[in-house]
Amino acid sequence: MFKQIKSSFLLLFIFMLIVHSFSQEVYALDQLDRLMLSNDFKSVLSKNKNSKAFQSNKEMRKIATGKYTNKDLLLYFSSLNLQAKFEFELADKFIEENIIKPSPNLALEADYVKIRFNQITNLRNAIDLAKSIEVNNSLKAYLDQHKTDKNYKRLCLYADINPIVIDFIQGRIERGYRKLIQNEKVAWQYKDTNLVVLNKFYSLDFLINKKQLETYIQVCQDILALDKQKIYYTSSIELYVDALIFRGEYDASSLVQILNDLHANPKVKYYAYALYLKLLTNEKNNSPISKRVFEKFKVQNLKSLIEFFTTDAENKIDNKDFLLLVKQAGQTSIKMGFQEESLAYFAWALRLSKSIYSEELSNTLAEYQTEGLEKESKLKIEKEKSKNRTYFITIGAVSFGMILLMILLVLVVKKTRTLNLLNKEKELLIKEIHHRVKNNFQTIASLIEMQATEIVDEEFLNRINEGQSRIKSMSLIHQKLYQNEQVQVVDFAEYSHLLVKEVLNLYQFKNVQFSIKMEQEEFDVDTAIPLALILNELLTNSCKYAFSKEQANLLEIKITKEQIGQFKLCYCDGGIGLPESLDMQKIKSIGLKLIRNLSKQLQGRFIFVRGEKIQFVVYFKDTNQRKKID
Repeated sequence: MFKQIKSSFLLLFIFMLIVHSFSQEVYALDQLDRLMLSNDFKSVLSKNKNSKAFQSNKEMRKIATGKYTNKDLLLYFSSLNLQAKFEFELADKFIEENIIKPSPNLALEADYVKIRFNQITNLRNAIDLAKSIEVNNSLKAYLDQHKTDKNYKRLCLYADINPIVIDFIQGRIERGYRKLIQNEKVAWQYKDTNLVVLNKFYSLDFLINKKQLETYIQVCQDILALDKQKIYYTSSIELYVDALIFRGEYDASSLVQILNDLHANPKVKYYAYALYLKLLTNEKNNSPISKRVFEKFKVQNLKSLIEFFTTDAENKIDNKDFLLLVKQAGQTSIKMGFQEESLAYFAWALRLSKSIYSEELSNTLAEYQTEGLEKESKLKIEKEKSKNRTYFITIGAVSFGMILLMILLVLVVKKTRTLNLLNKEKELLIKEIHHRVKNNFQTIASLIEMQATEIVDEEFLNRINEGQSRIKSMSLIHQKLYQNEQVQVVDFAEYSHLLVKEVLNLYQFKNVQFSIKMEQEEFDVDTAIPLALILNELLTNSCKYAFSKEQANLLEIKITKEQIGQFKLCYCDGGIGLPESLDMQKIKSIGLKLIRNLSKQLQGRFIFVRGEKIQFVVYFKDTNQRKKID
């Protein structure tokens, strides 16, 4: 007996040593990649030269010793599993500092083009859209130096992808999709399967937007058949499975095997969880398919499986993907009758959604997109101003003559024109960002609308519709900013007309006569956004409780000036009124809480006045007045 125990402990000790050494090697590999991306080749060679990770990666060895080609750089860069933003930033800097720029006198270098394409993709998806356009333009310029090269048209397909994605972001669906189809034909002519797959893969977003489900599924199948190098396999298989489940026609046993294969891949195992739940939502709790999945994850039932998935994936995938998993957990729970659990998951999803898509989303996106561009513009402006000062000092020291004065005037005019051009460029960029923010809000609203089609609980559906209405109200603001010549102010009178029509159309009211009067029609962005949300909540409240679909309804909205920079919004819907005993301060609806909080944000207050008609009144201040108090 003692010998058996001793033998068991020995085996356990050996196993722990193996696990420990393996975990150390994985950690060393991660640390090694970080040193490589930081260009700390001295540390790589002095501290990690004898590690298995270094010895097994010949491209890494070549780069660290300085004896590499762009092909080695491409293979190493393609093998990296980048996730965090700072890792993408390191990788971008690593490429810029180590890529070997080919001579324009030599033939087109495919490896150089592919490295730049990977860099552009990472920039666009994880770091900086503006910089991705800049690098893509540089790549296109390099390609255009070799128009007579036999591979020119083929390699230009890599530089075409970024503009096509920009087309999708800006809503130019038909143009972008036509370009992808044309490029796919070119790729077939060159018998370049990887480029065929690349164009098919990017066409999937366009097909979803065009609601062509069957074509979408067929393209997924084509990609899986053609993608011999498994470059897009994981992403394509996820999209393919999701589409089959959505269509409702599939072999459940085969799908489970596909999901098991996905889960076996450490890089994407957590992304398979939401697909498992989608599949099991259509299965009975005691079906062979359900039992097969329960056995795999060692749980007894669907409740336990959902809990395991959400717990296991938390903090291991990015917030947006985790939000989709939690939403799916709520959807599955409600369809299976787990009411209490579904409430908890939907509440969790709401908290996650607020953290990702908060009311500060527009500011965050604008700062994210413009921070680098604004700094660059400021530096250029400062340089130009410095040059002007230098000209004045130099000319004044040499002579006060008329000839030199004329030269000075010419230079000043030239520099002033340069500054004006820079300012116009900055305004165009800001307008473009407002357009992108508006598109992002519309995408969010569309996602919510898709989710709403699966909800059977009326209360949940009403809440989701209210959230969708709030998002659309903010989307309208950014649409107005994009369309305005002035990007810092909103024509709130025109916006209010659009918002009233939008909300009335949402609740299907056609018998409402409304009057909008404003002593000041334009407000700054920081005032207009919270004011728009307040107006949206009041309109929603009127449609839900005040208006009648059987008789005519009246609506009055008025904004008057109280003092300089201080205003009053009066809102009256001519509804059935409120009971005398009702205490507005004790009502705990989300809408009223939001109005109170937004009124405080505007350094004002929210009250209601009883009389012949009930009036909701919001006192508020514009940004200039709020800054004086701050």
